[in-house]
Amino acid sequence: MKSLRIITVLTFFLSFISCKKEKLTKETQVGANTFSCKINDVVHIPNNEAFGSKAISASLNRNENAEFYDLDILTNYSRNNPFEKIYLTLFKINQVGVYKLNGGEFRYGTYILGIANGLGGITYNSKAFNKGEVNITKLDLVNKIISGTFWFEATNLNDPNDKVSVTDGRFDLKI
Repeated sequence: MKSLRIITVLTFFLSFISCKKEKLTKETQVGANTFSCKINDVVHIPNNEAFGSKAISASLNRNENAEFYDLDILTNYSRNNPFEKIYLTLFKINQVGVYKLNGGEFRYGTYILGIANGLGGITYNSKAFNKGEVNITKLDLVNKIISGTFWFEATNLNDPNDKVSVTDGRFDLKI
């Protein structure tokens, strides 16, 4: 009986110390199709394993003003929660640099927890207080690569007192 207790304690201890804390992806600029951030200090990394959807989708389309592009990034299903999504929308970009997330220019970040469209989900958006930015560090139209970092604060669309903080974001995507 004493041996069983020792084995149980050892098994628990070894499984506890072998657990790795999830880390953010590295900041790269090679089109590695990586994306990660922290949501209220918990690492969010998109996951291809849920429901057959792509983990990360990115598109860069010519804006109606031919000098600019519109960028949309969507992530599906984090490893921690199969019902987490992040959207980044940036209209009118044309070079590397810092772009403020101010909803008036169609530049904002969105965090969705649960199923959207009123089906039990909660949508948080940065439009309410316009806090956040995306720093495009690489925009290579020839090789179709966009890389950068981001952060934003978002407010629950149904409860202005409920907020999330999205920090330490980074992406390196093929577009």
